[in-house]
This record gives sequence, C-alpha cells and structure tokens, in this order.
Amino acid sequence: MKKKLLSLMFLVAFNLNSQYTRDVKDELLTFFDRNNNSVIIIKKKSIISIDIDTNSLKENSLSFENISDFDFSKELIRIRVNNQNYFLQHGNGRVYSLNNFIFKRLDNSSISNAFYDSAIFTYDDKIYRYGGYGFWTIYNRLIYFDNITNQWELEESINSPLTGINKGLPYVYNNKLYIIGGEKYSKKSPLIHAPSNLIMTYDLIEKKWIKNFKLNNDSTYELINRSDKEILILLLNNNTSERSIRSLDFDNNIEYIYQSSPFLLSIDITKDIFQANDKLVFYISTNNKTQLNIIPINFLLAGKKINGKVLSRDYSYIYMLIMFLAILVPLLLIYYNKSKKTLIINLQGIIINNNFTELDQICIDLISMIHLKRKVSTSDLNDFIFNENLSRASNYSRKNKLLEKINNKFQLISGENESLIIKEKSKFDLRMEVYTLNEMFRVNNKTN
Repeated sequence: MKKKLLSLMFLVAFNLNSQYTRDVKDELLTFFDRNNNSVIIIKKKSIISIDIDTNSLKENSLSFENISDFDFSKELIRIRVNNQNYFLQHGNGRVYSLNNFIFKRLDNSSISNAFYDSAIFTYDDKIYRYGGYGFWTIYNRLIYFDNITNQWELEESINSPLTGINKGLPYVYNNKLYIIGGEKYSKKSPLIHAPSNLIMTYDLIEKKWIKNFKLNNDSTYELINRSDKEILILLLNNNTSERSIRSLDFDNNIEYIYQSSPFLLSIDITKDIFQANDKLVFYISTNNKTQLNIIPINFLLAGKKINGKVLSRDYSYIYMLIMFLAILVPLLLIYYNKSKKTLIINLQGIIINNNFTELDQICIDLISMIHLKRKVSTSDLNDFIFNENLSRASNYSRKNKLLEKINNKFQLISGENESLIIKEKSKFDLRMEVYTLNEMFRVNNKTN
C-alpha cells in the first residue's frame, strides 16, 4: 500500500511538471525519427508527428499503394538502413517503405506467420532476423533480406547455433552479433517456453557461431536505446513484478544497474518504449485507455552502479576460490572456536574470564533454559517469568528488570559491551520475537 501511495504521489508531482501525455488509439508503431527530431506514431489511418522539443503535433492521412498487401492485425517493426526507414510486420516476412505518407510493399516474400518475436538487426546495409516462433516451433535460423531478389535468404554459416530463441535482444558490436536472453524450449516440455540465460554470439565476418556467455539472471529484456558501445534495457524479473533499468557496456564489458523508480511499474511493456534524445517515450494502458508519455530520461537514470560483467565465461577463478575457501573455512572455524570466550553457568551465578558474579536462582534458571532451547519465544519467556499474583504491567516490568540485571552483570565481568541475552525478530514470523544467548561466547552449563 505504501509503495502504491508513493508511486501515485510521484506520478502526480511529475504530471504537474515535465510529462507530455496524449491518448492514442489504434497505434501500429511508435518510434523516434532523428531526421525530424520527432516521435512518430503510425496509426491505421494516419501518422502523428510530435516534435520532441516543442511538443507541437502534426497529423497526416496515411495511404497504401496496395492496401491488400497490408495486414492491419500485425504490429509494425521499424528498422533503419542507410538513413532509410523500413518497416517489417510482426511474425511474417513483409517489408515496406514509407514515403510521402504512402506505404509500399517491397518484398516478394512467401514467409507467413513463422517468425514472431524474432531478433531483428542490421549489418553491412542488410536487414537480418534470427529465431522467432511460429507453427509450434522456436527457430534457430539466421536469415537476411536480399535487396536484389526482394526475398528472405538463409545465412550460410559454418556451424549451427546451440538453440532456437524468440524474444531475444540483438546487438551488433565489433562485427559480432549478440543475442541476449529471450525464450527457448523448456527441458520439461517442448510446448513450454523457458527464459534463456544465454548470450549467444555469432561472428558476422567468419559466419560462425562462436561461443555462449551466461547471464546473471533469467529475465526478460526490453530495449530502450542502442549505441555503438552499449545498450540501455528495461529488465523484467520473470518471477516477480520487479523491474530495473540496466546499461550493458560492451566496450568495457560492464553491466550497470540504475536505482529503481516507481515509474517502471506503470510502463506498458507490450508496447514501444525507447529513448528520444534526452527523453523516454513509453505507453501506459489503464481503464481501456492507451496513453503516450514523454518524460526526461534522467528521471529514471539515477543511482548508477556496477552490477557485474556483461560477458562472463571464465569459471576458473570460481573453482580456485572454492578450493581456497575449502581450506580457509575449516581453519577459520577452528580459530573462531578457540578464540571464543567460555561462559560457565553454575548454581550460584556465571563465570567468564575467571570473573564471577552471583545471580538469583530465577536468573540462573532463565539463562539455562535459553541455553537448552537455543531460541525462546516471547510467550515461552513470559510463561517462565510471569507471576500470576502480579498485574500484567508489573510482570512486564519484572521481566525487563531481570533481563537488564543479567546483561548488566555479564557486561561487568566480561568487560564487553555485548549483551548475554539478545532479543531479535523471528525469521519465520516477523511479528514474533525470540531470545537467544550471544553466540560470541561458548557456554558450559554446570547446573544440569
């Protein structure tokens, strides 16, 4: 409830200051056009252009060279080659150009509904796509669009990839393709998709799948921005509602994580999200409404810190560390046990460092009980201490004085600021409290 209230307060304050919002219906694609410095929204019948600096809006009618060649049930994917925009339809092989607000189909493709959520990227002035899902299959094919034949052709490679992937995030760096995360088939069932914890690598010059790296977690990645050396992503924890923004720096092989923001939970991840200059563009879908939002991206990029390596494959240091710990831990345990001071409980009181202090019988019995049970709940402690002839308030006061008396006398003879009896929250029920003896001291109970 507190998190929701905080998010609401944050959104209200934000709406009053820096956010541009607009209700949008029937959008097929939203992207940032750097040439015009505008956010472009392609709808079924029109194209909206929003200037990223002034928020001024223009809307033009959209037409088609051949409307029967366009499937309105499919979302669009925009890809840029040689400063030209090309548009692919989600799942099939159709490729379009857009000039003067007219869509024209370019391909002679016969691929139909076989490449949903394939990883689409460009290299050497060509459009590529890897994997994808269709007809109950996750594919492991790398194909490219041939501008001469206007067909999708199979990339001839020396070897085959480890697995097929859909929803993978593609990134090209130093002539190598990295397919980050995504989904693969579950080992339990060929009909179930499981998160992929791999970064698959393909050498685009040698045309060879070369190695696989491990991801730190099994999560879903949504691309925010991509540059020559790093990419900005929204990471979704597949088991919780947790979201975070990460920066993958391939140049230095470092993954950074940014401090979480209440805005992340409101972003509709089924729709486009991207960076436009210093702004973040995303959608929020609530109450049957779809709302475009443009905010300063710095609202989300706070508290940057290193979170590990992007590419990590060398496990030798882990094995060396395990061997080192296997030797070190037993030695530390021996040293720890030898260095522990011994607390002796007898029928008259307690002894430590050859120093003795006398205690009442109830104090001795209380220490012995906690030592025997290791952990004593508040209710058990109350049952032991409370006197039925006293009021509840008097009993609580009596209990606190007994505990204070024991700890004060213990500190006096031990020369430590540590308490002998420690109160802490139960790990199983945070509403409960338990009492234990300080583990820094070895206990020798001679009252038994």
